[in-house]
Amino acid sequence: MERPDEKHFLQHINHFQVVDPLLENFCVKEGFELDKNLYRTPCRVLRKKGSPKFLFDFYQEGNWLDLEYSDNLAHTFAVAGYYHSPTDESHIYKLEYFFAKQKTFAEISEQLQNHLTRGFETFELWTPKVFEREGNIIKNPKKSIN
Repeated sequence: MERPDEKHFLQHINHFQVVDPLLENFCVKEGFELDKNLYRTPCRVLRKKGSPKFLFDFYQEGNWLDLEYSDNLAHTFAVAGYYHSPTDESHIYKLEYFFAKQKTFAEISEQLQNHLTRGFETFELWTPKVFEREGNIIKNPKKSIN
């Protein structure tokens, strides 16, 4: 049985299929995993597990349920990294960088290979020392503080 919002959702995710081959090839080459429409949102998330954990996030802005699809809807492309210090498992260090905010899908997809390359170069700069010096500290949801 189809969800009542399925046709509307498909309108908001179909355009991402254009970039899937590039993202899939990048994932194979660089050891990332590709998640499509994570948590039922129009997006592509590339993840590399470990500590640090790295991800690329390419998503449509706004709540798709409240928006009529158009080619001019805003999208964002960002990278993020998470680091668990071996000496303090109660916290995680987070770094993020936005390569494109509030741009059309076409604008971002035209620069996608460049964003992937620059994002990967950014990850190489994010060493554990950089995370500890510049990262935002967040509570580790997997570890409770007594």
